[in-house]
Amino acid sequence: MKWFDKWFSRKCRQAWQNSNTAQIPTSIIDTSLRSNGLNFTFYTANGGYVIEYHTFNLESDSSYHSLHIITKDQDLGEGIAHIITYEMLKK
Repeated sequence: MKWFDKWFSRKCRQAWQNSNTAQIPTSIIDTSLRSNGLNFTFYTANGGYVIEYHTFNLESDSSYHSLHIITKDQDLGEGIAHIITYEMLKK
């Protein structure tokens, strides 16, 4: 069983060294995608939904949050479309 411990230890050490030297492709780190991202968080509430909108601007290093309410009598899809349109027009 000692040979297995040595083999496993050697393989773990090699994997650790390979992971530390691995280069991340630059196509993954695209700042234009991260700076234009929109995040929505939906909370259920009595009588509808509370939607938190969050965006982060990488260039100015600023964060923006806003809350929106969609009542039960409104269509959820139309409400989300209105929120997206409203937030894009504010920019």
